[in-house]
Amino acid sequence: MPETTSSKPSSSRSQRGSRSHHRTSVIEKYLAGALLLLVLLASGLAEMPWIPNPWPVRILQGTLLGAWFIVIAVATFQERIQTMLLRGPTPWMLALTAWHFYGILNAPDSKWALARCLLVLIGLAVYIIAGYGLKSDTIRWVATAAIGIGVAQSLLGFAQFGQDQSASRGAIFASFGNHESLGSFLLILIPPAIALALQPRLEFKTRLYSQAAAVVLVGALLIARTRSAWIGLVAGAIMMALLAAKEGSIRIDRNRKHDLVGPAAVVAAGLIVFVIIGELMPLLGERATTFQFLKDDTSFIDRLNQWRGAVLATAERPFTGWGTGSWPILQSWWTHTADEPFTVTRVGTGHSNLAHNVWVQTAAELGVTGLALYAGLFITLMQSIIQRLPDMSARNHHHRKALAMGAVCAVFASIVDGLGSPAHVFPGVLIQLWFWMGVGVGACRENEVAPEALLPVKPVTHVTVGVMAAVIGCIPLAFAFRLNQGQANIKPPTVEIVAESVKRIDGQQGVQAVAVVTDANGKDRASAPGIEWAATGLTNVSQSAIDVDGGGVRSVLTGIPQPGVQPVLYAKWRDETGRIITAHNP
Repeated sequence: MPETTSSKPSSSRSQRGSRSHHRTSVIEKYLAGALLLLVLLASGLAEMPWIPNPWPVRILQGTLLGAWFIVIAVATFQERIQTMLLRGPTPWMLALTAWHFYGILNAPDSKWALARCLLVLIGLAVYIIAGYGLKSDTIRWVATAAIGIGVAQSLLGFAQFGQDQSASRGAIFASFGNHESLGSFLLILIPPAIALALQPRLEFKTRLYSQAAAVVLVGALLIARTRSAWIGLVAGAIMMALLAAKEGSIRIDRNRKHDLVGPAAVVAAGLIVFVIIGELMPLLGERATTFQFLKDDTSFIDRLNQWRGAVLATAERPFTGWGTGSWPILQSWWTHTADEPFTVTRVGTGHSNLAHNVWVQTAAELGVTGLALYAGLFITLMQSIIQRLPDMSARNHHHRKALAMGAVCAVFASIVDGLGSPAHVFPGVLIQLWFWMGVGVGACRENEVAPEALLPVKPVTHVTVGVMAAVIGCIPLAFAFRLNQGQANIKPPTVEIVAESVKRIDGQQGVQAVAVVTDANGKDRASAPGIEWAATGLTNVSQSAIDVDGGGVRSVLTGIPQPGVQPVLYAKWRDETGRIITAHNP
């Protein structure tokens, strides 16, 4: 009898424990993954052009709260925090996040800086969830669903393309409102889809789905006509071929060559049929021929001017940069194009104020330190994942290996794409990239094993990577040094301040100063945009521009003199070699 009475509570406790374990498994496998997908969808929603201000920022704020809620919810499932902080690329990612926040101290506008830091925090949370918070089987279906989101965007783009009946048929943009953002977004998803499509040891349905997804994603990327993404796709394909050759991930017996040739042929044939039926050859050929005439391409010339300005800005503040999110605000000081700071901070701006090279823009904003941290992050990430690929093959973890390879190739392709694209500072692209970095780390893990042995801490590796990252971070300074050498061959322009007393609309007596810039031949040139103003002894200072016949657009500063104080005005102009010419009045 004692045994009988004691077994009932024991059985009851066992049942309760079983139900609790079941609930935990459901949360681990479905709920956390579903919430992570909602975070990715919300980040893309914030980039949609028809969302009115201030809702994009509010959406991102809610996304940040949701992302970190998931981090807390899954914290007990897998990696211990104190262990996770030392694994793989995580130390570099945390240092980069901290440096973004430090950049707020140097930023010309704290709102812009905080908005950029908001994106970085969301990206960090998404990386932690995908890399350390989810189990391997959950990562599989979440990654598959993320590829499905890209397929849906592609189908929307196809619908837009079909509705465009004009002779030229503009590039598609899906829900992003810009073909560059769509191209960079699709580029991140294509390598994982291709890696799954070409893995002969996966289930037939998985391979078939991946082959169809690869055809749709690549087809959409082609008609998005984003040249930098095209180049990034080629770079990602080369990386995948190198990894496959090194690790033997798709190496098969001679008698079973069809296991690899078949999927590759399906993808290639699908793309050929897509191009033929869609009558895309003339459009793609027209876009491709622009590579032959880059010197005459106005968009490429504008990009060169932006890149030149960014490296010169980096040279002025090489260590800390000009502050997080500062380049769209200050870029006119070096490029003399697009919107000036007073316009950007008041009404915002568009792609014209971006460097169209995320890496030189990063150097201008965060200095060589920030660029080096990014370089260290990517190098450590790829090195950490690649070193795990042989073990995945030995354990027959082919699905996880395909995801890991796809993630590495996606990151590498995005690095190349970032050399000519402005899209990587927007939420839909930036957070998607950080998600796939997390997928790459998460794919390196076992179902019930934390990654202590999978991504070991090697101080020597971090030191080596640090040296390599420092060298990469200094590359913009090398270009700036070469531009500075041109000062000996180019005569500097002259800058003059013409100030006068004026009566303001409100009846008060004010001061109006006009900056006049003259080149070495004595010919007037436009001083707006591009003048950096400073003033003492004035209140209610504002900046504007006026169009003068024969003198172009000139920069104007107005203000009200303080009683008993002599106003002093300063105007700073930077020429094409980085030389700074300063004028003051009186």
